[in-house]
Amino acid sequence: GVKIKHLTHNKGVDVAIEASGAYPALHEAIRCVNFGGLVVPLAAYKGEAKGLRLGEEWHMNRITMCSSRACSDPNREHPRWDDRRIRETAFRLLKQGKLSVEGLIHPVVPFEESVRAYRLIDEAPGKCVRLGITYN
Repeated sequence: GVKIKHLTHNKGVDVAIEASGAYPALHEAIRCVNFGGLVVPLAAYKGEAKGLRLGEEWHMNRITMCSSRACSDPNREHPRWDDRRIRETAFRLLKQGKLSVEGLIHPVVPFEESVRAYRLIDEAPGKCVRLGITYN
């Protein structure tokens, strides 16, 4: 968080997305947004919230935290955004080139290399976003 503040001349970013599921990382996401910024935790956080201190930057800087739980049914915006509208909008944005998914699934390997890919995930999880396996 402090590095981001330094790089932005102490302004911070408008939105921080945290995907690790680690409470200290969520705290750093909170620290790097600007006053009134938005933090979107993508992961499920479990257990004791060690390393997460809400009384400091979160409370004092009026930061909004928005859960992104994707598997809720109905979704938070239902009935205005039903499954059909979400799907149609996503496909339209993809077709128009307004939504980039480049690198979202990485690595993508043939089935024959899946053992090596899983080993990579185990040994260096930071190098993998989501594993894709192709079947020929």
